[in-house]
Amino acid sequence: MLSRKNLFPAIRVLGLTVIIMIFVSGLVSAEERILVRDSIPDSYKWDFSHIYPDWKTWESDLARLDSLVDYFATLQGTLAENPDNLLKVFRSRDRIDKLNDSVSSYVGLQYAVDVKNNEIGGIYQRVRAIGKKYRIAQSWFTPELLNLNRDILQSWMSAKPALKEYRVEIENEFRRQAHTLDAAQEQLLSYFSSFQGSPVRTYDALTTADVKYPTITTSDGQEVKLTEGRYMNLIVTDRDPEDRRMAFESTMTIYSTNRNTYATIYGSVLERDWATAQARKYATTLESYLDNDNVPTEVFTNLIETVKKGSAAIRRYFNLKKEYLGLDSFHMYDRYVPIIDFEKKYEYDEIKNWITESVVPLGEEYQSKLRNGFDDRWVDVYENDGKSTGGFCSGVYGVHPYILVNYNETMGEMFTVAHEMGHAMHSVLAEESQPYPTSGYSIFVAEVASTGGEQLLLRYLLDKSQDPKEKIYLLQYTIDDLYKTFYRQVLFADFEWRAHQKVEKGEPVTAETLNELYLQVVDDFYGDAMAKDSLLGYYWATVPHFYFGPYYVYKYATSYAASTRLISDVMSNTGEAREAAVNRYLGLLRAGGSDYPMNLLERAGVDMADPHTYQAIIDLTDALVTQLETELHKLQ
Repeated sequence: MLSRKNLFPAIRVLGLTVIIMIFVSGLVSAEERILVRDSIPDSYKWDFSHIYPDWKTWESDLARLDSLVDYFATLQGTLAENPDNLLKVFRSRDRIDKLNDSVSSYVGLQYAVDVKNNEIGGIYQRVRAIGKKYRIAQSWFTPELLNLNRDILQSWMSAKPALKEYRVEIENEFRRQAHTLDAAQEQLLSYFSSFQGSPVRTYDALTTADVKYPTITTSDGQEVKLTEGRYMNLIVTDRDPEDRRMAFESTMTIYSTNRNTYATIYGSVLERDWATAQARKYATTLESYLDNDNVPTEVFTNLIETVKKGSAAIRRYFNLKKEYLGLDSFHMYDRYVPIIDFEKKYEYDEIKNWITESVVPLGEEYQSKLRNGFDDRWVDVYENDGKSTGGFCSGVYGVHPYILVNYNETMGEMFTVAHEMGHAMHSVLAEESQPYPTSGYSIFVAEVASTGGEQLLLRYLLDKSQDPKEKIYLLQYTIDDLYKTFYRQVLFADFEWRAHQKVEKGEPVTAETLNELYLQVVDDFYGDAMAKDSLLGYYWATVPHFYFGPYYVYKYATSYAASTRLISDVMSNTGEAREAAVNRYLGLLRAGGSDYPMNLLERAGVDMADPHTYQAIIDLTDALVTQLETELHKLQ
């Protein structure tokens, strides 16, 4: 693709995909009333004036963006004339992408905090229309570039040093030459670009705008109008297994009721992906998605097989929870409830300081930049009526990252803030250290900084805590985080791989076949350690990444494995060895997209092709479960 990053993306996949149902986020107490946005102090809300002072200025830039797209179309046929023209095309593209960062973010971010605002939604349609126009206008670029002789391109880069900023992109286009069509065919595909996102928009409307949550009565007689946040709150905090079961079944019934619609939407995603892969001459959809990052399929398959074979560690944890919770059987909705009673509220203004202190090992400069992010209103903190659930970080080039969370003073949401701030720091360091063409980075490495931030906070809190119960709670949180970010993501990856294979083989994809497949995958990973409730089969319908970003979730697991290795190197060393480890870690963040992600990680000290990289996480899980058992025995 010509663009440095996806142009005009939907708000839920702005730069760094929205994290929904990956972390325990959006939790609110069952009785808490959702705030009206105007009642929240400005210091806890985004400042959109950092992007534009007013809508009039935005309108001016929208018109300028449209003009730049028109101009770009006129450059067709000029690229091969000389190095000056080639540079001119690249710089024209960059101007469009930079301007789009501001134009689309100004609208999209405001929509994210008020998804019920139809006026903002309508304005965003105008931005998307220009995005469609641009995808058509730039469809000629890659075929024209690939018609150039590579030796000539090398000589041009030598004669025109500014072209070296595009070396990685140029080399990548030639690497993927066999999967690039001619100019006419590329233009034909571009006409269908807006339809590519139709399943995403339909899923978003069905799960956000059109969803109707039921009201349940808990064991203490309290009526609770469920939302995603309140559902998660119940299964995380309610000690009564019947309340958790009722919350789970009531929520999953929403998906089972609409099962055929969800299956149709997901089937469209699978068929779209397979059609695109075939059009570009890939043998499988997996190959087509991994090729974007130049990742060998063995990395994906090694991850799946290593974790599946090593699932005894997480099964052991499930059985431990079952024993201490006094359950006859362990269900999906029992995964997050604490083993012991421990209640503590973590005020936002306090956890800001903890997160800032936790990054001390990375140096004063890193810490100062992170502190500035909190002070400069990068974070939109509290849940309000109409605000998107979950959390995400979206970079706006030349401005700063914007972080969305729904903070509710829980431990889980505290770690979500640390996670998203890690993303923000990655973007800041890459933008400061790289020229624009390589300041963006692959999703394959994006989760390293975010999960690294979580691990630093965890270590800080474990060292700081003097309460035995809090230590047990933190240990459980650590294992739960391993489960959510590593094991569960690998399970999801295996499911979507098998689902794509069904379409590739011409097999039918229905709600029933998807349910059967999901339950089979759960059994393959967890065996009899987790009960196979019939409604659990519909869980595939709840995972937004299957719709928004196919073959995304495995990158959480690879990134977690990488960050665990890198943070361990930082924290387990002293003196020059620690300094070297810090430099490798920060060097990875500063590198942006200056090389293929596998190469960047290898230079940082992590071999993602080695199964031992993933086995280390399994061994860590086993050790943490043993430590948790020891701490629990001390309380008896």
